[in-house]
Amino acid sequence: IVMYVCLPVLGLISLVQSGHAQAWYQPTLSVQPNWSQIFSGESVTLTCSFPKGRVTDWTFYWYRENTQFHHTDENYYIIRGITVDQSSKYYCYVSEKRVTLTVTATLTVEPRWSPVFTGESVTLKCEIQSHSNWRYQWYKGSRRTAVSQSQTNTFTIRSAADQDQYWCRGERDYRPSSSQFSNRVNLTVKETPKPELTSSHKGAALIGNPVVLYCELDQSAGWRFYWSKHTQSPENETKTETHSYTISSVSVSDGGQYWCRAGRGNPVYYTHYSDAHWINTTRASFSVFSLLSSFMAVSPYLLVSIVLGVKCYRARGKNSFSVTADYTLF
Repeated sequence: IVMYVCLPVLGLISLVQSGHAQAWYQPTLSVQPNWSQIFSGESVTLTCSFPKGRVTDWTFYWYRENTQFHHTDENYYIIRGITVDQSSKYYCYVSEKRVTLTVTATLTVEPRWSPVFTGESVTLKCEIQSHSNWRYQWYKGSRRTAVSQSQTNTFTIRSAADQDQYWCRGERDYRPSSSQFSNRVNLTVKETPKPELTSSHKGAALIGNPVVLYCELDQSAGWRFYWSKHTQSPENETKTETHSYTISSVSVSDGGQYWCRAGRGNPVYYTHYSDAHWINTTRASFSVFSLLSSFMAVSPYLLVSIVLGVKCYRARGKNSFSVTADYTLF
């Protein structure tokens, strides 16, 4: 007796999740040979057709009635030597494969100096070299939920509360649907600093002599220095690349109050002004004694020559008087 097998086939609806988007896809299950009657002992191939992506992107699950009996990486399943008790309704279910993430994200920070100060602007950038159409998720501290979403995260440091650890990750609507978490960057935040203004000269500065001012700021790097005279006037500031300002030859007009501050970045972030520093000028006082002292220090040999010359002159005067006296006596 030859028995035939009934094989109703259905495509089981599959939920596929990619990134934040969810979509329902209806796979199609077909049977070969496509005969109305299949007899016991024949071979049957079930094929699960799926309209999205490559076959290698998916895993196929095979059901008889409501019971899974097999899963494969191929979209077909062969029943060899089918029997009457295998007559049933068959379904296929499609699921996206679980893969190990190989897409890396790199977090960079500009400017790169540390610490940063309240009021400074900081730009964090999340970079992913492979694939495209990424959405960038930003994480802060111990939070596991994103605090914002964009490729660059530029913000102004407002308080010490912004001191924290930051990292990022990319997500998108296609496979691969997400990247690995990036490296973590620690931002150290301090209050706006105030430099100290000092001078190379103690007391009044002699007119004509040099004086060097120093703007001391022991806080990270990247600073340029700005110098004000008489008033704190940004319009009339003198800028230097180093923390020193030299007056090569002091004049009376160089006397007065001086301030300094430092700045860095674009737009420029400025520190507080230093306390005022006074420069008093004075002229050198001269006297005959000090002039002779200076003269002696410069040319002692000339002084000896003058003394010897005076002695020779006196000696010649005495000889001349003796000759005259002798002539009178005769």
